[in-house]
Formats: sequence, C-alpha cells, structure tokens
Amino acid sequence: MDMTAWHYTTGQKFIKIVGDGYLNPRATVTPDGTRPIIWFSLSQHWEPTAQKAFNTGELAGMMGTCEHGGGLLRFGVPYSSLIPWPKLGRKAGFGSAQIKALEIVGVEQGATPAKWCGSLKRIHVCECLLVDCFDSDTNEWQRVQEQK
Repeated sequence: MDMTAWHYTTGQKFIKIVGDGYLNPRATVTPDGTRPIIWFSLSQHWEPTAQKAFNTGELAGMMGTCEHGGGLLRFGVPYSSLIPWPKLGRKAGFGSAQIKALEIVGVEQGATPAKWCGSLKRIHVCECLLVDCFDSDTNEWQRVQEQK
C-alpha cells in the first residue's frame, strides 16, 4: 500500500487553499532562482518545518502554530505521486549547498529530511485523498474528508 504524504498547513491558509481549489507551489523557503515547491512530509503526526514564526519572530512549534494560525489541517496524497527529497530540490534548481543548508535547518527544527517530498505543480484539492483537522484537546488528527 502506498504511504500517505502530508501537506501540513494552518486554518488560515486552509481557507485560501480551499478558495483557490488548489495547493499551489509557493516560494516560501526556496532560494532565489529556484522553482517554488508544495512541501509534503511522510511524518505522520507533524512536520517540524511546517511550524510558523508569528509576531515574535521565533518558531512557535506545533501547538503555537495551531493556536496562532487558526488551527492545523493537513492534506494527504499518495507518496508515489510526489518527488522525494533531495531529487525534488535538484528538480527545483537547488544547488548542492542549498540542499545541504535546508537539510541542516530542518534537522535543527527536529525534522527528518529523508521524509520530505513534494511537487513542483499545483495539486487540485479534489486530488487529495485525505483531509484531517488537528484536535488540540486530544492531540490527534480527525478525518474531515476521505476521497473514494
């Protein structure tokens, strides 16, 4: 069975994604001169690099991102439909030094770069097999939608 890869996002960004109808590549952490990526992770509970730095400039962690970002949601797609890291970085135009630098920053945040993957093309929301919402009271993901 194909493993599910997750795109973790905040409730605020979820509204825009659903309004657009697509997960769109964004140039959030991509170096200048490279193609934007839709980031996914094989981490099944949380991807540490998905945490946000709100007004303080410090990374908020999972619970802080949930609290300040209007909740947490995730879109699931089959891993086989994505490009694994570091091949993803090379296809996006990253050099070896840029790939290594992103891996170092990710590891510092608690991530496992071998679990990263993604797409350089937009993904229609209807192509996502699963959509989950995080319940901060139980610390568990609740299924919102499952495509048949």
